[in-house]
Amino acid sequence: MERVLVKVDPDLKDLIPEFLRRKREDSTAISEALAAGDFAKIKRLAHNIKGEGGSFGFDPLSEIGAELERSASEANAEASHKLALRLADYLERVEVI
Repeated sequence: MERVLVKVDPDLKDLIPEFLRRKREDSTAISEALAAGDFAKIKRLAHNIKGEGGSFGFDPLSEIGAELERSASEANAEASHKLALRLADYLERVEVI
């Protein structure tokens, strides 16, 4: 599995492990919400991911969050599922340098 290497601001380095732990929890919650058809919850979580990703130096998280928020707004289960998988994959492969 190819790692995604991310260089973060040294001032944020101590905050990153907790941030990534919370985003992994969000990813699990999104998968559960998708299984329940709870697009409102997916939209809320995706909105937070969109906002927080770039703030911590993880621009791809913001991009995935924006796309997932849009698909959840449309109640598009297929697109939301694909994006939830993309989010989980990214979080599994990301490595801070």
